This record gives sequence, C-alpha cells and structure tokens, in this order.
Amino acid sequence: MIVQIYTKAVANNISIDNEYLRSNLNKELGQEKVNNTSSTIFWNKWDEYLTTHKVSDLRKKQLKSTRNHLERFEQQTKYKLAFETITPKLLSDLENFLLNDNPDKKEYEDLPKNKVPRKKSQNSVSSILKRFRAFLSWCMQSQNGALIKENPYSFFQLKGEVYGAPICMTKEERDYLYDKEIIDEKLARVRDIFCFQCFVGCRVGDLTTFTKNDIIDDTLVYYPNKTKTENRVPARVPLSNKAKVILEKYDFPDGKLLPYISDQKYNQYIKELFQRVELNRMVTRFNALTMQKEQIPLWQAASSHLARRTFIHILHSKVKDSVIASMSGHVKGSKAFDRYYEVDDNTRQEAIDKYLD
Repeated sequence: MIVQIYTKAVANNISIDNEYLRSNLNKELGQEKVNNTSSTIFWNKWDEYLTTHKVSDLRKKQLKSTRNHLERFEQQTKYKLAFETITPKLLSDLENFLLNDNPDKKEYEDLPKNKVPRKKSQNSVSSILKRFRAFLSWCMQSQNGALIKENPYSFFQLKGEVYGAPICMTKEERDYLYDKEIIDEKLARVRDIFCFQCFVGCRVGDLTTFTKNDIIDDTLVYYPNKTKTENRVPARVPLSNKAKVILEKYDFPDGKLLPYISDQKYNQYIKELFQRVELNRMVTRFNALTMQKEQIPLWQAASSHLARRTFIHILHSKVKDSVIASMSGHVKGSKAFDRYYEVDDNTRQEAIDKYLD
C-alpha cells in the first residue's frame, strides 16, 4: 500500500514527506477521522442521487436496498462512510462484508424475518458494488458537487458477474401447461398470468401495469420500465390467438388485464403450479452461490422470468434477433439478451441433419 501511495505521488509530481505518507496511509486503511458533518454530507448526497437521478422504478428499489447494505456495513465495521474515507481498501472490505453477510449472524437474531438479509452470491455482490460505483461517478461530476477528485474504483478490481445459460421451457411444455385442466382456482389464475407472459415476453414489473389501454389493434404496446431511460422506442407485441383467449376470461372494472398478485406470491405459486402439473424435466442450472452447475427439476427453476425466457427461446431459432428485441424491450447490445443465444443441442442437431446428413 505504501508503494502504491508513493508511485501515485511520483506520477503526479507530489513531494513526499512523513506527514504526507502517514496521512494517505491512514486514509487507505480507513482510519482517517471523520466528523459527523462529513458523514451527513455523504448520506444526504445519496438521498439526492436517489431522488434526482433518472432511473427506472426497479433501479430505485435496488438503490434503496444498496443503501441498507451500506448502513449495515457501517454499523458492523470500524468504517464511517464519507467521501474522504472511500478507498480501494474500504471497497475490498465492503465486498468481503457483503459476501459474509448472512442470516446466521448474531446481529440479526432479534430482527423480524423480512428484515434479515439473505446470503448473497458473488454476482449479487458485484451488482451492489456496481451501483455504488455509479453513485461515486455521479458525485465526481461538477454539476453534482465534484465531491470526489479520483474514483477509488480505479484502483479496485471489480469481479465480473458470471451466469449460466438461461433455463427455458420448450414450446411443448408451454402448450401442455396452457391446455392443462386445473381445478384449483388460484393456480388456474396463476397459470393464465404465466402463460400470457410467455406469449408477450415482458418482465413481471411491466406485466402488472398492463391495462386494456395498452392494447391497440390487437397489439400490446408499452415502454419497458427497466430500460425506458435508455430506449425511447416502445415494445410492440402482436397478441397471439392463445393470448387473446386468456384475456377474454377476465373483465375488471379498473381495466387491468389479469388478476395480478404480488411478485413474491406470484413466484411462489408458479413453483406450486409446476409441481402440481408435474413439470419435472431435469435441467442444468448454474448456482451463483456455489459457482457450480447442478441438476434440478424444472419446477425448482420456475419463476416469472422463466416466462420471459421461454418467449425468447421459442422464437430465437426462427426470427431475427432485432425482431425479438423489439418485442422483449431489450436495448441494443444488451449482454442479457446475448445470453439467450447460446447454441443449444437442438440447433446443433438441426445443423448436422440439414448440412451433413
């Protein structure tokens, strides 16, 4: 660390004496004294960032969660967050704290269950650190106060997120679910919501906002909430006949399309639905916590996002990616969208049958 301080000073033509070295070393170690005013400025700026920065509702929710993580980090470590204390060493300690922040900590023994943090994968931790980096970059801009002269992330190696191939339903599995007679009214409604999502490919955050006004000439037209600040072009999805049949079942006075429920219950009931109808095909999943591949039945991987992935998967071998993206709401160059295009076994077999057999 001393070598890094020295090298950086030389590169910037700064003369080095004992006091300079001591001050910067304390800063890197997070031992620099911070007064309450400095800490207040930091948190006030975070609140300003949250209220003025133009991001989607989902990102605002994620930023509020990030603040909770930072507050727990401050409460359980020697650090007091302020712009002068944010160093590569602090970022490294923050990363380690997040990776080890789990429900088993004694600090959480008396907390309500919904307040206890879940164990986080490296992917989740990297996402939190990226959001913190975006905040610091915003604070560096002159119009936002230029509160940081040099971003500490320049000297901190942020680990990339690692994902496996997306798990999707086959067209046959989707249609089996669509046609299956389900006596349980709750699960029948969940089946309708899930299958409709399979037919339009939207995110669940958009799904729950749809009303009859969003359907124009048998086409669903909406601005995806997650990318509305990056993509000013609406997603346009022509409704299939099966999607129309689902919508004909419901007629609500407020104009909503379907009997929506909370995201948490929706995901819970989807798993219950898949188990009930025995969608048990074994699939390979990349476990972000263990960083290993594992075999699980399809129902365990079932969630609202499975519907979106299924929509893209069924179309990807038949339709140009630009056409699919115009309906799914992915922005140009999306890395998440590229993941759907991993070559699968059926595509390889078709290539052999068509060109080599």
